[in-house]
Amino acid sequence: MQEFKDATAMAQAVRNGEVSSVELVQDALFKVKQLNPSLNAVVHLQEERALREAQSRNFSDQPFAGVPLLLKDIGQCQKGEPSTAGSRLFKNILQTHQDTLVNKLEEAGFV
Repeated sequence: MQEFKDATAMAQAVRNGEVSSVELVQDALFKVKQLNPSLNAVVHLQEERALREAQSRNFSDQPFAGVPLLLKDIGQCQKGEPSTAGSRLFKNILQTHQDTLVNKLEEAGFV
C-alpha cells in the first residue's frame, strides 16, 4: 500500500480510482492489529462494519471519500456499537443513538 500525505490525499486517490476504500480500510485494520497489542489504544474494532461500509457506500461527492477513521471512546456514540467512556462496566452496552459528530463524519465520507 502506498503511503499518503494525509486524509485528503487518501480521499483524492479513492476518487481518482488509484485505490479503493476497501484497500484503505484493510491497510488501517492491518496496522491497528499490528500496533494495538503494544499501544492498547483501540478497545473495539469494527472490522466487519468498516469493510461493509467501504464496499457499499457511494463516496462520489464527499471530501473524505472512503477514508478510515477511528472514533474516540469518549462521547462519540455510534448507533449499534459500544461506547464505554473508558469503563469496563459499559463494554457490553450498545448505543441506541448516534451523535451529531459521528453523523457529520459519515456525511464527510469517513468510514
